[in-house]
Amino acid sequence: MSVLDKENLVLGEVTRNTLFSIKEKLNMFEEQGSKMLDATESSLTQVSKFKEEIEAFNATLKQRPHLIHRQATNDCEDKEEQINKHLTHQKVENGRMNKELDQLKDEHTALYQTVHQCQKKLKELESRIGLSMLANKTL
Repeated sequence: MSVLDKENLVLGEVTRNTLFSIKEKLNMFEEQGSKMLDATESSLTQVSKFKEEIEAFNATLKQRPHLIHRQATNDCEDKEEQINKHLTHQKVENGRMNKELDQLKDEHTALYQTVHQCQKKLKELESRIGLSMLANKTL
């Protein structure tokens, strides 16, 4: 049984009882009215607190997509920075490898020219030896 129901029972008893004067009845009505006013104010306070909680929750919900977007953007920027560092490192490494490759090609060309000159000399020497053997046989 609620407080208001109990007070209504008391009020009913007061109105039935003829011993109480009108002034006492008015005082009881006033007392009951002030209790009802206090209960109403308490309920209003609870409702306003609940409303504030709902508004705070709604504000949090509105902020959530922005927070997620900001976090995703930061993650993307971090990944992009890592990729750019990797690509820069890779470009430097590719440049070094290309220089080595160019050096190896130059060395290959030099060796090829040396081998070609040696083959040319060898043919020249073979032809001299052959001519000198022919000259010795003919002598």
